[in-house]
Amino acid sequence: MSYENIIKGIPIQCMVKIARYSGYGRDDIRLSQNSVRLVEADGRESEKFTVNDIFGADATNSTVFHQSMAPYVSALKDGMNVSLFHHGSSRSGKEAVMAGEEGDAGLVSLLLDQVFQVLEDERFKSQQYTFNVKVRFMELRDEEAHDLLHPQ
Repeated sequence: MSYENIIKGIPIQCMVKIARYSGYGRDDIRLSQNSVRLVEADGRESEKFTVNDIFGADATNSTVFHQSMAPYVSALKDGMNVSLFHHGSSRSGKEAVMAGEEGDAGLVSLLLDQVFQVLEDERFKSQQYTFNVKVRFMELRDEEAHDLLHPQ
């Protein structure tokens, strides 16, 4: 996703990171340049998804961030709203990608670190900037929203 597409109103970045074990056998998932196809045992294609990027199980969160999400930091600096939405079935690796795991920071941490670094750089370039950053970290589970920063 390029910064130009983001500011033109095409802000969706759809990517797939294959989990180390996703419950699918090797022949059940077919990857091509920008598509993921799920194939039934009889060879019939059951689902097809078009995506911007596909990352293998060995890709680090840092790699995913720098290749797919870096332009969003510039968009944030320029005042645009950005949402990071992660979807997957239970135990598919969402938490490891979003929150990270030992030795591999999650996308949320990487995004926030980069945002505050950019804002700090801008503050030193010109003393006339004031920034207001608002963050929500939500989980949708069983059709209920849970605020992960302020649990009830």
